[in-house]
Amino acid sequence: TLELDKLVKIMMENPISVQLVSHTDCHGSFMENDILSQKRAESIVKYIIQKGIGKERITAKGFGERYLINHCSDGVECTPAEHQANRRTEYRITAVSAAMPQDNLKTLKYKEGDEIDRGLFAPDFFGNCTVK
Repeated sequence: TLELDKLVKIMMENPISVQLVSHTDCHGSFMENDILSQKRAESIVKYIIQKGIGKERITAKGFGERYLINHCSDGVECTPAEHQANRRTEYRITAVSAAMPQDNLKTLKYKEGDEIDRGLFAPDFFGNCTVK
């Protein structure tokens, strides 16, 4: 939760809306991975809303195993670490609030279309997520 709190802090300091995009490794069926990734993203959204971010500012999308970041697809031998790399959630800024004066928008660190730097979060940020 410490890592999620970093995202909450970014959102509290900036009038941005964010889409969480979750991915899985290739273990399990294609459909199961779609469901798992969507539930992961929705679970994170719920947490962030509970921390005070308006639900209209954050959305969730699960892509399952569609966008692997390495060669570890079905039938390919991979190490646990290589599979872990595919289990991730990315953040995309989808909007910047127009309610803020234009002068203040020029000083924002993030703008629409930016991705939040992964370096702000631990490498295994979502590796141990559980879905209830």
